[in-house]
Order: sequence, then structure tokens, then C-alpha cells
Amino acid sequence: MLTNYSAYKDLYLKCFTDDTEQDAEFLFETVLKKAERVCEYENGTPIAMLFLMDCRVQTKTESLPFYYLYAACTHPDHRGKGLMSKLLEKAKQKSLADGKMGIFLKPATPSLFDFYAKSGFEPFFKYTKISCSAEQFLSTIEIKKAIAPITQMTLKEWQMRRYEPLGLLTDIYADFEGDLFYSAAAGCTSVFAGGAAIVYELRGDTLLVKEAFCRKGNEKALLSLTGAVLLMLRRENIELRLPAVYSDDAFVGLDPKTDYFSVIWHNDNLNLSDYEAPYHGFAFD
Repeated sequence: MLTNYSAYKDLYLKCFTDDTEQDAEFLFETVLKKAERVCEYENGTPIAMLFLMDCRVQTKTESLPFYYLYAACTHPDHRGKGLMSKLLEKAKQKSLADGKMGIFLKPATPSLFDFYAKSGFEPFFKYTKISCSAEQFLSTIEIKKAIAPITQMTLKEWQMRRYEPLGLLTDIYADFEGDLFYSAAAGCTSVFAGGAAIVYELRGDTLLVKEAFCRKGNEKALLSLTGAVLLMLRRENIELRLPAVYSDDAFVGLDPKTDYFSVIWHNDNLNLSDYEAPYHGFAFD
């Protein structure tokens, strides 16, 4: 365990400028100080780093050990020297040595998909995103009185509740457990009503629904629940993230977009083409 992480936290804040000191402190205290780290140093100070956290990829028949890669960054003064590519190769070798099937991560920006591809990472996990103004969302959906009352769950209850729909909706998904799950879900609120459930957080004027489920054919209940929360919290915009298993016909007028959410590298014992609509779920973002 990393006992003195001040230099690593300094590098994190130097690179991830949207995060606050409090954000970084929380991450290091909850998961990063316990994670495996791969670093490059100059005079004993980290100048490039990444962290590997235990997780699993769950299929219909087995639970596969993986690493989830997070906080990969290089000090601005040392970029362009190939340091991160070097660290990614070290991380891949470590994952094999530690008995993992591979590594996956959510690139910080879409442009980084190409960067990770150079190190053998493939786009894999997908999601559907609906992003629009609250006015457009509420004018498109129907909010049913039948969904009331909206019931709030603890994060522990949400974690237990999500396994059944995940297993029914997709044949492969990322499974975050323990501290990793609770850290990714920190600051979120989970609610359900009418056979639908969502987990959301507030980001300024936006309601960000980080995860949402319903059985296929019950999408109107999911939209109704989301709309009710949006009305209650009075946000100007909404971003709704869903497993990429629902038909676009269920979201007519909301312009849903399905795209890759994260990338994966594995030890060649996983045939990615065998799986449809692989789902990542929560991420640190």
C-alpha cells in the first residue's frame, strides 16, 4: 500500500486540472493508494504514472480477472518522450504476471482511443447516450403518475440490485466490487420506480444519469422515472447513459447515440467477437 502519496497526488492534479484537491484526496484515500502502480521517475519524483485496480469481467458462464487502469498521466514537461507507451507495456506484462486476463480503461477523451490502439487496446465496451436540454427531454417523454412513489436505494442496495438486470440485458459486463464500486459511485443517488432504476449525480446544470436499467419493452417507465427526477431537481440539461441493448425506437425524438465507451487489452484467451453489446457501467469520470 502506498503510504505517502503526496508526490503522486501532485502529478495527478498537474495533469487532471478539472479535479480539485478534494477529488484527488478522495481517490487516493479510497482506491489509488491500494492499487498497483506503474511509474517513471526523475530524481525520485514521479513524472509519469498509471494505477491498476482489481476488477472482473463477468460473462454468462464465468467471472474473469482483469485490471482496471486509471489515472494514467505524464507531467506536461515530459510529454512526447514515449513514457506512457512504455508504462502501458509494463502494465500489460504485470497483468500477465499477476494472473489477469487483461486490462481495460475508459480513455479520458475520445481522441485517446487512437493512442491506446497503438499499444494494442481495442474499443470494446459500448453504451448509448442521450444528451439534450431538459426542455427537449421533458417535451418528448411521458411522465406517468403510476411510477410514484420514487424509492431511493443505498449504494449497497443498488450494487446488489444491478446484477440481475445486467445478467439479463448483456452477455458480458464489467463488474466493480468493494471500494472500487463505492468510489466510482460516490456522490451518486440511486432510485427506482415502475420497474426501472437509475443512478445519477449532479454536475452543475446537468443531471448525469450514470447508469440506468429496465427490462426491454419497459423503456417508457425508465424515461418517465428520469423525467420525474429531472423535474424534481430542476436541471437545465440531461445526459442519460444506458447499456447499448435497447432499440433506438424506444427513444424517438431524443437522438440516442451508441458508441464505444472504453478499450480493452487481453491475453488472447477472450474472443471479443463472441459478445454483443458489452457493457462497462460505472467509471471514474
